[in-house]
Amino acid sequence: GQVAAVAADILRRIGHGASSFRLAKAELVTARAAALTGNNREAQRIFRQLAGDLRGDPTTYDMLLGRNLAYGTALFATGQTDEALAVFQRRLDKTLKNYGAKSYLTAEAQGYVAAALTRTGQTARALALFRAAMPILLSPSRAVDDENAGLGRRHRLKFIVENYLRLLSEIRDMPQLAGNLDVAAEAFHIADAVRGGSVQRALAASTARARVGNADLPNL
Repeated sequence: GQVAAVAADILRRIGHGASSFRLAKAELVTARAAALTGNNREAQRIFRQLAGDLRGDPTTYDMLLGRNLAYGTALFATGQTDEALAVFQRRLDKTLKNYGAKSYLTAEAQGYVAAALTRTGQTARALALFRAAMPILLSPSRAVDDENAGLGRRHRLKFIVENYLRLLSEIRDMPQLAGNLDVAAEAFHIADAVRGGSVQRALAASTARARVGNADLPNL
């Protein structure tokens, strides 16, 4: 992140302007690094500036931001849910086309689309996407150990899991939406899966207890 920020500063000093592809890429890396280190305000500021700079260049905008999960997350965090959903959906369409329905990348995109759908009130579709994605995202065969897992991957999984648990909390007393899903058992399963996985340090299992509010989860 610091290297990219220095590179961006150098590029600006030697004359690269808002239309520079090299400068845009350096800014993108800087924004991603800020988001991953928890500096969300700075990430949002850089993404906002970058999006404005690229509006006149739709090809570069689409290449760098149009399907970028970090950019979509910045939109999501600032209440621009429809815009975020469009970014996440383009990412999902791309991963489905390139990697297929069973890909980890596709499941990741499904989780992001589901998070945005939850906020827009499309609960049934969101639940279906979360349930399709979670077995792939939490499968032991897809797991990587905590030391070697990319920070970005852990960060994205944390976002998906937190939003899924939030949805489960919202539907726990809505059998017409939950259908045959045992919400408390599902929350327990998700918490138990992540407890030993690559998001253990990032997501405490107590989140499941707090959001689902079920007394049957005392030992997570």
